[in-house]
Amino acid sequence: MMTVTDRTVVTMTDIAELARVRRPTVSNWRRRHDDFPKPAKDNGSTPLFDAEEIALWLDRRPIDDDRTYGQVFRDSLRMRAIVRFGGAIGGDDVLRLSVALVSLRAHAGTPLPATPEAIATLAGRVERERPELAGLFTRDLMTPSAFVGHIARTVDELTCSVGPEAAIDEFIFSADRVDSALRSTMTPKPIADLIAALVGDVTGRTVCDPAAGVGSLLLRVLDGRTADQVTTVESHSTWCRILRHRLLAHGVDAEINQSDSTTGWPERQVDLVVLDPPYISGEFTDRKATERDFGPLDWVMLSARHLAPGGRAYVVVPTWTLTRKPAARQRLLDAKILASVIQLPRRAHPFLTGTELAVLELTPLGEASEDVVLCNADRIAEADEGWPATAARLVRARTVERPEVCRRMRLTMPGGSLLPAHRLTTERTSVDHVASAIASVQLVRDQFPDQVTARWPGVAQAREQALLVPLAAIATVRGGHRISREDIADVDLGTGGTAVIGLEELRGGLAVRSRWIDNLALAKYESAQLTEPGDVIVLAEGGLSATVDRTGGQLVLAPAQVVRLRPERPDRPSPPMRPTLLAKLLTSPRNAGRESGSLVRRVDLGVLELPVLTEAEVLALDDYFVDLERRRSELAVKMNALARLDGALSAGIADGVLAVATVPDVPRTRVGEFEDEQD
Repeated sequence: MMTVTDRTVVTMTDIAELARVRRPTVSNWRRRHDDFPKPAKDNGSTPLFDAEEIALWLDRRPIDDDRTYGQVFRDSLRMRAIVRFGGAIGGDDVLRLSVALVSLRAHAGTPLPATPEAIATLAGRVERERPELAGLFTRDLMTPSAFVGHIARTVDELTCSVGPEAAIDEFIFSADRVDSALRSTMTPKPIADLIAALVGDVTGRTVCDPAAGVGSLLLRVLDGRTADQVTTVESHSTWCRILRHRLLAHGVDAEINQSDSTTGWPERQVDLVVLDPPYISGEFTDRKATERDFGPLDWVMLSARHLAPGGRAYVVVPTWTLTRKPAARQRLLDAKILASVIQLPRRAHPFLTGTELAVLELTPLGEASEDVVLCNADRIAEADEGWPATAARLVRARTVERPEVCRRMRLTMPGGSLLPAHRLTTERTSVDHVASAIASVQLVRDQFPDQVTARWPGVAQAREQALLVPLAAIATVRGGHRISREDIADVDLGTGGTAVIGLEELRGGLAVRSRWIDNLALAKYESAQLTEPGDVIVLAEGGLSATVDRTGGQLVLAPAQVVRLRPERPDRPSPPMRPTLLAKLLTSPRNAGRESGSLVRRVDLGVLELPVLTEAEVLALDDYFVDLERRRSELAVKMNALARLDGALSAGIADGVLAVATVPDVPRTRVGEFEDEQD
């Protein structure tokens, strides 16, 4: 029976949280069941219910064969009682004491005593009787504390209800509620699920987690199976003690080393490394570890070096390690250790919302092939809540099922990005492209029969696959400027000002050259550079859009960027290209799907690839797209005129002040002539 407090009251929102259901479920229970408890207090807007009555009612609602909502409700309410101590002694201490008390009760095999002194005595006796537990409780429980006695009562009830391993897990999962920093360092469950699915059965394998924390990733990977040997490393003393309690509760026999995770690796090689390390800026260098900060790719190289032949390592890294510093990435490829890259969904880590993450699957040094499996789990998760299992299945599949999100690729571009979002595009064969183009040409012929000529809309035909090169081989990219809104005017300043172009213009919200900055105000921004004729202005977030600045002299506002074709140089030839064609290629479907970013989705222009075309092809295609753009603009003007007419007439008629007169069927070229006749 629940004994947390005398006459504890809860709101309907509390009931939902404590029973771990959604708020509408509680409303549905109350509305549909006449025996749902009546409010103990009801002020009209927020009724308060007796917690014990709610628990008894929930006891009659089973979750499965073993648990009822009443048990979950009581256990959660007990956790709420523990949370109260977080403000008094600190969240980490509450967590440390709670886990130690659960472990003590499990090893003692008896309920916990009521007083701190008796608990300390019990801890000493257990350690004396079981030498292998020496030091496990002494540091936390041998010094009597008034809080120990208060916590022990709730711990005893919770452990009796769910068992020691579930009780310890419950305390750990509630760490943020007691204001402990522990949860921010734990591997989120979906990421642990993905790695566990990739690892498979660990029975008989040697396993190492060199940054184990409190074992969240390790325990998910073990999944109740017996590995041949388990080794962990953790530098944080409190986490290390909690880890020991937790592994014992789960029946895992492990070697636990409290030491620096960068140097405390086992001397022997292992079959499996799972690692979600802490990271700071910095990547692999040739300097000694004592001379540099430890970065994500250092963890990667260390993991590969400690693998036995045929072993595998799974390391969580921030995605910027896959997109920056080409030399570091090239060293990773040269080491031949990269088997697969799985890009995780944005916000996969609730405490690292601004950081994108990826899982690297590694082999021992020199064992990986030149082909790497790339998987974009971010795109999978958009429509699949069970994305960890789906991503693991696609990575392990012998045949390619969904090439747009997962396939094996040979990473041939030197120093290029390794991020799946930058590499994977929807694969379409030449036959697909030609068929689509032929159908589109025929549709234009049918809709614009009076405009068809021998050269327009042309004839689509297949060609040999063109070589793809990075955008940097053809053009330079410069970011837009950040200008104070106070300096931007909505009126044409003529020769005394400079037109600005940014997100609003590129998305069609404002007409080009409708915003200006006074030249005197512009002088404050010393780094400001104006566009040149032929520059391509690109917006690469929230989709890709681009326009060609044919006159130049505009100021580009961030987040828009300026792409400028490289000038022709005899000593540095570059593939031919023209501005309009470049704008079309940049915004093609091939590139629009390469978005990444945890908070703001954008396309990294630096990783885009363009086809190498002959000069004759470039000139012909550029002229074609210029003509096509002109035709679209003329049609847009006509569509806008019709839309304006539609709006004007419907507004006047709706207000009851306008009628549409019958106009004689004679040519009328001026509206004024008809208006004069009406007068």
